[in-house]
Amino acid sequence: MVEDNEFGWQSLPDVLLEDIFGLLSIKEKHIASQVCKHWFHIFYSSKVWAIFVLNDETLTKRKYNYYLGYERTLDHYRTQIFLNRVGHQLKKIIIKPMVNFFNLYEFMKILSYFAEFYDQNPLRKVNTFDFTFSCHQLLERDGNQETVFGTGGKLLQSLMRLLRNLKGLLYLSLRDLLLEPSEAQYLLDDVAINCCQTLKSLTLLNCSKILYPILHVGVFLNLKNLVISPQHLSDDIVVMLSDTKLQDLWIVQNKYTEYCQPISSKTWRSVSKHNPLMRIHLVVTGKVNSEIVWQESESVKSVIYDSPIFSMKSESLFIITSMYSSNLEHLAFHGLPRYHMSNKFSQRADTSLVLLSQMCPNLKTLIIRELISTATLLVIITSAQQLTQFIVRKNAIIKRFDWKQQTDWSDHYYQWIKYNSTSYERTFDEISKIMGKKWLPLTDDEFKRIHPNNRF
Repeated sequence: MVEDNEFGWQSLPDVLLEDIFGLLSIKEKHIASQVCKHWFHIFYSSKVWAIFVLNDETLTKRKYNYYLGYERTLDHYRTQIFLNRVGHQLKKIIIKPMVNFFNLYEFMKILSYFAEFYDQNPLRKVNTFDFTFSCHQLLERDGNQETVFGTGGKLLQSLMRLLRNLKGLLYLSLRDLLLEPSEAQYLLDDVAINCCQTLKSLTLLNCSKILYPILHVGVFLNLKNLVISPQHLSDDIVVMLSDTKLQDLWIVQNKYTEYCQPISSKTWRSVSKHNPLMRIHLVVTGKVNSEIVWQESESVKSVIYDSPIFSMKSESLFIITSMYSSNLEHLAFHGLPRYHMSNKFSQRADTSLVLLSQMCPNLKTLIIRELISTATLLVIITSAQQLTQFIVRKNAIIKRFDWKQQTDWSDHYYQWIKYNSTSYERTFDEISKIMGKKWLPLTDDEFKRIHPNNRF
């Protein structure tokens, strides 16, 4: 007879236990290690400590402040023990936005000391560093102006010192530093020296407060993926990128993005000749209502809106159709809308969406969150021949036949749309037949889980 404990949690394969331990915090990992000898052995597995996430509570202790009460301060002893035990196993370091800047400064300083103390750098295995700064905003009451404060000073020095010791980086992300131009020009000096031939992915979002091109991005010869704010680009930088092996260029705008001029069409034409494989993706993310900085390039493959307050305008769709029709592959509107939408056909963007689907022969992905009729869905699915991913909100679909017969429509096609658009079930079945797979719209809970890319 087989005992029950042979099929318990303690008998899970090591691979599964390592994945489970990897999802736990440091405290939770320590508690789980006390369950049994097997779990204690897994606790010291290198895979368990490959990813380290720093936030306001990591490696801290509560300490009473006479003026502020209890607050969390970095526990230097625990940090030292942690680094001595598992510091050499770290492969990915993620620093989340932190309120306590002193804890952030102290941790990066200790981590740099740890790397510099040994002859053989214990952080040589770290291939990913993801840093996001918590920007502080101050509203001036008299002038009613908002001032945004980024990093700098000692905190910037500790960050650059840490980057100097991370010599095996393959993936680097720096977000919302909001530096002065005099500080931003030296930000990537050591990274360029150490990783000019190894870095594969680079993310630079709002590293300066104002328009400031960062020339360092052009020296990473084997860079495959670049995510950058438009204020860090210039014609010269784009020309430099054409001489690299860059495959995907993501130009991302958010609430800290300054107004920027697009790259000249002449420069984009030159880039297309030198690096025809480069793919350009235009993205707006965050709670912003500003339009995309349109780039006159035939290499634009994606246009992505991830702003809950930005409505889908017919003017924007016409621009996309006229500028990128030959190569556009992805058009997406992510997130649940936070604005009023009219259900009148004349005030919706149905005709613009249909025109876009007809004029973009390479369109593969279309994600819509606005109100749209069942008749429009049928017209789109029959017009976009290459469409493989068609995502629509269930609560945004109107059961309605609101199209007049077009000159290029046959009577049979017109009657087909008219008959099937008067029923949700028939509409979904016809879309499923055309796509060759079961198709259903998404609920709002399912729709909001779809995110373009976590790098933003």
